[in-house]
Amino acid sequence: MADSKKFYAGGGGDLGIYHDGTDNYIDNTNGDLYIRNTHDDKDVILQSDNGSGGVEAYITLDGSAETVNIDKELHLSTHLDMGDSDRIKLGDSDDLQIVHDSNINFIHSTSSNTDLYIRMNDGGSSVDAIIIDASETGQVRLPNDSQALTFGAGDDFQITHDGSNTYLNNG
Repeated sequence: MADSKKFYAGGGGDLGIYHDGTDNYIDNTNGDLYIRNTHDDKDVILQSDNGSGGVEAYITLDGSAETVNIDKELHLSTHLDMGDSDRIKLGDSDDLQIVHDSNINFIHSTSSNTDLYIRMNDGGSSVDAIIIDASETGQVRLPNDSQALTFGAGDDFQITHDGSNTYLNNG
């Protein structure tokens, strides 16, 4: 088939597949567009040139694990590009949202009275490093004794509580 000639399917040409001499297109003009793999436990794999003359899988929809994998082993700058005010939504009701809006960043919970926990691995187990308590507006807690709030480029000022005593240290 020659360049810019389209293959059409559907009564009104609802699905078009074509090459314009430079790029390739799949156009859908009616309803949703589904790309399906109905074979049990098999994947849908999106591949592209890797910049070194080969082809690599960049996104895999894993049918056996019900996950989406973005290939991090390519050692490229793997990231998700989104515009201002676009949202990453997590949870069955989109309860957790991450948004960048021009010059402000938000981590937003749409559920009522939901706390934000920042958890870290201390070399063996997960610990709550910081808790922002929604029921105590403005309260930020460091839940473990001897954690310190530090201020300044050289940690010049520290506030610490050891379980019994509170220390203000101006280094």
